[in-house]
Amino acid sequence: MASIAVSPPTSLVTDKVDIRVTGLGKQQPVTLTAAVQYSRDAQFQSHAHYAADSSGSVVCSRHAAVGGSFSGVEQMGLLWSLQPAAAQRVKRMIPRDVTKPLEVQLCVYDGHIDTRRGQDGVPAPLASCVVERRFIRDGVRRIVVREGRVRGVLYLPEEEGPFPGVIDMYGSGANFEHRAALLSCQGFAAFRLMYCNFDDLPKAETHLDSEYFTDAVDWFSSHSLVQPGGVGVVGTSFGGLLALIMGTLTDKAIARMEAHGKTNHQLLAYPGAGHLLEPPYMPHCKISFHPIPGAEVDWGGETRAHCAAQEDLWPRMIAFLRNSRLHSQL
Repeated sequence: MASIAVSPPTSLVTDKVDIRVTGLGKQQPVTLTAAVQYSRDAQFQSHAHYAADSSGSVVCSRHAAVGGSFSGVEQMGLLWSLQPAAAQRVKRMIPRDVTKPLEVQLCVYDGHIDTRRGQDGVPAPLASCVVERRFIRDGVRRIVVREGRVRGVLYLPEEEGPFPGVIDMYGSGANFEHRAALLSCQGFAAFRLMYCNFDDLPKAETHLDSEYFTDAVDWFSSHSLVQPGGVGVVGTSFGGLLALIMGTLTDKAIARMEAHGKTNHQLLAYPGAGHLLEPPYMPHCKISFHPIPGAEVDWGGETRAHCAAQEDLWPRMIAFLRNSRLHSQL
Protein backbone atom coordinates (compact mmCIF):
# COMPACT_ATOMS: atom_id res chain seq x y z
CA MET A 1 0.00 0.00 0.00
CA ALA A 2 1.32 3.42 -0.95
CA SER A 3 2.21 5.94 1.74
CA ILE A 4 3.68 9.45 1.72
CA ALA A 5 5.78 10.79 4.57
CA VAL A 6 7.56 14.06 5.33
CA SER A 7 10.42 14.47 7.77
CA PRO A 8 10.19 16.48 9.90
CA PRO A 9 6.40 16.84 9.77
CA THR A 10 6.63 20.27 11.45
CA SER A 11 9.33 22.79 10.52
CA LEU A 12 10.10 26.42 9.84
CA VAL A 13 9.33 27.58 6.31
CA THR A 14 13.06 28.22 5.84
CA ASP A 15 13.98 24.58 6.62
CA LYS A 16 14.26 21.77 4.12
CA VAL A 17 12.13 18.66 4.54
CA ASP A 18 12.45 15.15 3.16
CA ILE A 19 9.44 14.07 1.06
CA ARG A 20 9.19 10.42 0.05
CA VAL A 21 6.60 7.99 -1.21
CA THR A 22 6.86 4.22 -0.64
CA GLY A 23 4.77 1.17 -1.46
CA LEU A 24 4.42 1.89 -5.20
CA GLY A 25 4.89 -0.48 -8.07
CA LYS A 26 8.22 -0.69 -9.88
CA GLN A 27 8.51 2.28 -12.30
CA GLN A 28 4.91 3.26 -11.51
CA PRO A 29 4.06 6.73 -12.86
CA VAL A 30 2.65 8.97 -10.13
CA THR A 31 1.73 12.60 -9.52
CA LEU A 32 2.63 14.34 -6.28
CA THR A 33 0.62 17.42 -5.33
CA ALA A 34 0.81 20.13 -2.69
CA ALA A 35 -2.05 22.42 -1.66
CA VAL A 36 -2.43 25.20 0.90
CA GLN A 37 -5.90 26.47 1.79
CA TYR A 38 -4.76 30.04 2.45
CA SER A 39 -8.24 31.36 3.16
CA ARG A 40 -11.83 30.37 2.49
CA ASP A 41 -11.60 31.65 -1.09
CA ALA A 42 -7.89 31.21 -1.83
CA GLN A 43 -5.84 28.09 -2.44
CA PHE A 44 -2.27 27.61 -3.67
CA GLN A 45 -1.35 24.45 -5.58
CA SER A 46 1.53 22.62 -7.23
CA HIS A 47 2.07 19.21 -8.82
CA ALA A 48 4.93 17.12 -10.17
CA HIS A 49 5.16 13.93 -12.20
CA TYR A 50 7.51 11.14 -11.13
CA ALA A 51 8.25 7.51 -11.91
CA ALA A 52 8.91 5.22 -8.94
CA ASP A 53 12.30 3.50 -8.76
CA SER A 54 12.90 -0.24 -8.73
CA SER A 55 11.96 -0.42 -5.04
CA GLY A 56 8.64 1.35 -5.62
CA SER A 57 9.75 4.61 -4.03
CA VAL A 58 9.92 8.29 -4.92
CA VAL A 59 12.35 10.46 -2.93
CA CYS A 60 12.15 14.12 -3.92
CA SER A 61 15.75 14.83 -2.88
CA ARG A 62 17.06 12.14 -5.27
CA HIS A 63 14.55 11.56 -8.03
CA ALA A 64 13.81 13.91 -10.93
CA ALA A 65 10.36 15.20 -11.68
CA VAL A 66 9.58 14.67 -15.36
CA GLY A 67 6.86 17.30 -15.64
CA GLY A 68 4.30 19.40 -13.82
CA SER A 69 5.01 22.64 -11.94
CA PHE A 70 8.76 21.99 -12.25
CA SER A 71 11.16 19.36 -13.56
CA GLY A 72 14.43 17.85 -12.40
CA VAL A 73 15.65 17.00 -8.91
CA GLU A 74 14.10 19.58 -6.58
CA GLN A 75 13.81 18.53 -2.95
CA MET A 76 11.59 21.51 -2.09
CA GLY A 77 10.00 21.96 -5.51
CA LEU A 78 6.47 21.11 -4.40
CA LEU A 79 6.63 23.99 -1.90
CA TRP A 80 8.39 26.77 -3.80
CA SER A 81 6.34 26.11 -6.95
CA LEU A 82 2.98 26.67 -5.22
CA GLN A 83 0.87 29.07 -7.28
CA PRO A 84 -2.60 30.59 -6.81
CA ALA A 85 -5.54 28.66 -8.15
CA ALA A 86 -6.88 29.92 -11.45
CA ALA A 87 -8.97 33.12 -11.34
CA GLN A 88 -8.63 33.73 -7.58
CA ARG A 89 -7.98 37.29 -6.44
CA VAL A 90 -5.36 36.50 -3.77
CA LYS A 91 -2.00 36.08 -5.50
CA ARG A 92 0.53 36.35 -2.67
CA MET A 93 0.85 33.70 0.04
CA ILE A 94 1.96 35.81 3.01
CA PRO A 95 0.78 34.92 6.53
CA ARG A 96 -1.65 37.28 8.20
CA ASP A 97 -0.84 35.78 11.59
CA VAL A 98 2.68 34.40 12.01
CA THR A 99 1.63 32.33 15.03
CA LYS A 100 -0.52 30.13 12.80
CA PRO A 101 1.41 27.59 10.68
CA LEU A 102 0.68 26.92 7.05
CA GLU A 103 -0.87 23.51 6.61
CA VAL A 104 0.31 21.90 3.39
CA GLN A 105 -1.59 18.85 2.16
CA LEU A 106 0.55 16.48 0.12
CA CYS A 107 -1.07 13.78 -2.02
CA VAL A 108 0.13 11.09 -4.39
CA TYR A 109 -1.98 9.96 -7.35
CA ASP A 110 -1.62 7.08 -9.76
CA GLY A 111 -0.52 8.20 -13.23
CA HIS A 112 0.53 11.58 -14.57
CA ILE A 113 -2.39 13.97 -14.13
CA ASP A 114 -2.97 17.71 -13.71
CA THR A 115 -5.05 18.32 -10.59
CA ARG A 116 -5.22 22.07 -11.24
CA ARG A 117 -8.14 21.49 -13.62
CA GLY A 118 -10.47 20.84 -10.69
CA GLN A 119 -11.77 17.71 -9.04
CA ASP A 120 -13.86 16.50 -11.96
CA GLY A 121 -12.28 13.31 -13.20
CA VAL A 122 -9.46 13.34 -10.66
CA PRO A 123 -9.19 9.95 -8.93
CA ALA A 124 -8.87 9.52 -5.19
CA PRO A 125 -5.28 9.84 -3.98
CA LEU A 126 -3.28 6.74 -3.20
CA ALA A 127 -2.03 8.43 -0.01
CA SER A 128 -1.89 11.83 1.64
CA CYS A 129 -0.46 13.65 4.64
CA VAL A 130 -0.43 17.17 6.15
CA VAL A 131 2.75 19.11 6.84
CA GLU A 132 3.06 22.15 9.10
CA ARG A 133 5.29 25.00 7.97
CA ARG A 134 5.89 27.53 10.73
CA PHE A 135 7.02 31.17 10.78
CA ILE A 136 7.91 31.32 14.46
CA ARG A 137 9.40 29.02 17.09
CA ASP A 138 7.78 28.24 20.41
CA GLY A 139 9.01 30.70 23.00
CA VAL A 140 9.68 33.61 20.64
CA ARG A 141 8.24 36.81 22.13
CA ARG A 142 6.12 39.19 20.05
CA ILE A 143 5.88 42.72 21.52
CA VAL A 144 3.91 45.58 19.97
CA VAL A 145 6.07 48.72 20.20
CA ARG A 146 4.72 52.19 20.97
CA GLU A 147 7.75 54.21 22.04
CA GLY A 148 7.26 57.95 21.59
CA ARG A 149 6.12 58.16 17.99
CA VAL A 150 7.93 54.93 16.95
CA ARG A 151 5.60 52.05 16.04
CA GLY A 152 6.28 48.45 15.18
CA VAL A 153 6.53 44.88 16.41
CA LEU A 154 9.57 43.48 18.19
CA TYR A 155 10.42 39.77 18.01
CA LEU A 156 12.79 38.40 20.63
CA PRO A 157 14.24 34.88 20.82
CA GLU A 158 13.37 32.69 23.78
CA GLU A 159 16.85 32.97 25.31
CA GLU A 160 17.86 35.70 27.77
CA GLY A 161 19.92 37.87 25.41
CA PRO A 162 21.10 40.45 24.60
CA PHE A 163 20.87 39.68 20.87
CA PRO A 164 22.21 41.19 17.65
CA GLY A 165 19.59 43.64 16.38
CA VAL A 166 17.98 43.88 12.95
CA ILE A 167 15.35 46.33 11.69
CA ASP A 168 12.99 44.87 9.08
CA MET A 169 10.77 46.80 6.66
CA TYR A 170 8.45 46.04 3.75
CA GLY A 171 6.91 48.45 1.27
CA SER A 172 3.74 50.45 0.66
CA GLY A 173 2.01 49.83 3.96
CA ALA A 174 2.37 46.06 3.71
CA ASN A 175 2.67 45.28 7.40
CA PHE A 176 4.03 41.75 7.01
CA GLU A 177 5.80 40.32 10.05
CA HIS A 178 6.93 36.89 8.85
CA ARG A 179 10.53 37.83 8.03
CA ALA A 180 11.06 39.50 11.40
CA ALA A 181 9.62 36.41 13.11
CA LEU A 182 11.95 34.16 11.10
CA LEU A 183 14.95 36.38 11.88
CA SER A 184 14.19 35.97 15.58
CA CYS A 185 14.40 32.21 15.01
CA GLN A 186 17.98 32.83 13.85
CA GLY A 187 18.87 34.50 17.15
CA PHE A 188 18.23 38.14 16.25
CA ALA A 189 16.21 40.76 18.07
CA ALA A 190 14.13 41.66 15.00
CA PHE A 191 12.21 44.92 15.00
CA ARG A 192 9.53 45.13 12.33
CA LEU A 193 9.49 48.89 11.96
CA MET A 194 6.16 50.23 10.73
CA TYR A 195 6.02 53.60 9.01
CA CYS A 196 2.42 53.77 7.77
CA ASN A 197 -0.92 51.95 7.87
CA PHE A 198 -0.37 50.73 11.42
CA ASP A 199 -1.82 51.84 14.75
CA ASP A 200 -1.94 55.68 14.72
CA LEU A 201 0.52 56.11 11.83
CA PRO A 202 -0.60 57.71 8.53
CA LYS A 203 -2.40 55.40 6.13
CA ALA A 204 0.11 55.99 3.31
CA GLU A 205 3.81 56.85 3.11
CA THR A 206 3.30 60.18 1.32
CA HIS A 207 4.71 62.34 4.14
CA LEU A 208 7.64 60.52 5.74
CA ASP A 209 9.90 62.26 8.24
CA SER A 210 13.55 61.14 8.28
CA GLU A 211 13.72 61.84 12.00
CA TYR A 212 11.15 59.12 12.57
CA PHE A 213 13.66 56.55 11.35
CA THR A 214 16.57 57.96 13.35
CA ASP A 215 14.30 57.90 16.40
CA ALA A 216 13.58 54.24 15.68
CA VAL A 217 17.29 53.44 15.35
CA ASP A 218 18.11 55.30 18.56
CA TRP A 219 15.38 53.51 20.52
CA PHE A 220 16.15 50.06 19.14
CA SER A 221 19.95 50.26 19.38
CA SER A 222 19.69 51.32 23.03
CA HIS A 223 17.27 48.52 23.97
CA SER A 224 18.55 46.42 26.87
CA LEU A 225 18.11 43.21 24.86
CA VAL A 226 19.98 44.48 21.79
CA GLN A 227 23.74 44.01 21.72
CA PRO A 228 25.84 47.18 21.45
CA GLY A 229 27.85 47.78 18.31
CA GLY A 230 25.12 48.76 15.86
CA VAL A 231 22.06 47.23 14.23
CA GLY A 232 21.39 45.94 10.74
CA VAL A 233 18.55 46.81 8.38
CA VAL A 234 16.65 44.57 5.94
CA GLY A 235 14.15 45.98 3.45
CA THR A 236 12.01 44.90 0.52
CA SER A 237 10.56 47.16 -2.18
CA PHE A 238 10.02 50.65 -0.71
CA GLY A 239 11.37 49.25 2.55
CA GLY A 240 14.60 48.49 0.72
CA LEU A 241 14.86 52.11 -0.39
CA LEU A 242 14.26 53.23 3.18
CA ALA A 243 16.98 50.85 4.38
CA LEU A 244 19.47 52.46 1.99
CA ILE A 245 18.45 55.93 3.15
CA MET A 246 18.70 54.95 6.81
CA GLY A 247 22.30 53.92 6.21
CA THR A 248 23.14 57.57 5.49
CA LEU A 249 21.08 59.27 8.18
CA THR A 250 23.60 59.21 11.01
CA ASP A 251 27.06 60.70 11.30
CA LYS A 252 28.25 57.49 12.91
CA ALA A 253 27.19 55.47 9.89
CA ILE A 254 29.06 57.74 7.48
CA ALA A 255 32.14 57.80 9.72
CA ARG A 256 32.22 54.01 9.89
CA MET A 257 31.91 53.64 6.13
CA GLU A 258 34.74 56.12 5.54
CA ALA A 259 36.92 54.61 8.27
CA HIS A 260 36.58 51.18 6.71
CA GLY A 261 37.13 52.29 3.15
CA LYS A 262 33.56 51.33 2.24
CA THR A 263 34.60 47.67 2.24
CA ASN A 264 31.92 46.42 4.61
CA HIS A 265 29.44 45.43 1.93
CA GLN A 266 28.45 42.71 -0.49
CA LEU A 267 26.70 43.11 -3.83
CA LEU A 268 24.69 40.10 -4.99
CA ALA A 269 23.03 39.81 -8.40
CA TYR A 270 20.40 37.19 -9.23
CA PRO A 271 19.56 37.07 -12.95
CA GLY A 272 16.01 35.84 -13.45
CA ALA A 273 14.83 36.80 -9.98
CA GLY A 274 11.84 39.10 -9.53
CA HIS A 275 11.19 42.06 -7.26
CA LEU A 276 9.74 40.32 -4.20
CA LEU A 277 12.46 38.13 -2.73
CA GLU A 278 11.15 36.28 0.32
CA PRO A 279 12.69 33.75 2.73
CA PRO A 280 13.56 30.41 1.09
CA TYR A 281 10.94 27.96 -0.16
CA MET A 282 8.17 30.56 -0.12
CA PRO A 283 6.32 30.75 -3.47
CA HIS A 284 7.29 33.18 -6.20
CA CYS A 285 4.68 35.93 -6.39
CA LYS A 286 4.49 36.89 -10.07
CA ILE A 287 1.53 39.28 -9.99
CA SER A 288 -0.42 40.83 -7.13
CA PHE A 289 -2.60 43.82 -6.33
CA HIS A 290 -0.74 46.97 -5.28
CA PRO A 291 -2.69 49.61 -3.30
CA ILE A 292 -0.76 52.64 -4.60
CA PRO A 293 -1.67 52.34 -8.32
CA GLY A 294 -4.84 50.45 -7.38
CA ALA A 295 -4.06 47.73 -9.90
CA GLU A 296 -2.25 44.44 -10.30
CA VAL A 297 1.51 44.74 -10.72
CA ASP A 298 3.81 42.32 -12.55
CA TRP A 299 6.74 41.78 -10.17
CA GLY A 300 8.85 39.98 -12.75
CA GLY A 301 11.14 37.02 -12.46
CA GLU A 302 11.20 33.41 -13.61
CA THR A 303 9.95 31.05 -10.93
CA ARG A 304 12.84 28.59 -10.78
CA ALA A 305 15.53 31.31 -10.85
CA HIS A 306 13.61 33.43 -8.37
CA CYS A 307 13.23 30.61 -5.86
CA ALA A 308 16.88 29.60 -6.28
CA ALA A 309 17.80 33.21 -5.47
CA GLN A 310 15.70 33.11 -2.30
CA GLU A 311 17.40 29.92 -1.17
CA ASP A 312 20.86 31.36 -1.83
CA LEU A 313 20.18 34.80 -0.36
CA TRP A 314 18.80 33.83 3.06
CA PRO A 315 21.93 32.18 4.57
CA ARG A 316 24.15 34.85 3.01
CA MET A 317 22.02 37.58 4.56
CA ILE A 318 22.05 35.89 7.98
CA ALA A 319 25.84 35.48 7.85
CA PHE A 320 26.33 39.08 6.72
CA LEU A 321 24.16 40.45 9.52
CA ARG A 322 26.04 38.39 12.10
CA ASN A 323 29.53 39.08 10.80
CA SER A 324 29.01 42.77 10.05
CA ARG A 325 27.19 43.79 13.19
CA LEU A 326 30.21 45.30 14.92
CA HIS A 327 30.93 47.35 11.79
CA SER A 328 27.30 47.95 10.97
CA GLN A 329 25.78 50.68 8.90
CA LEU A 330 23.72 52.11 11.78
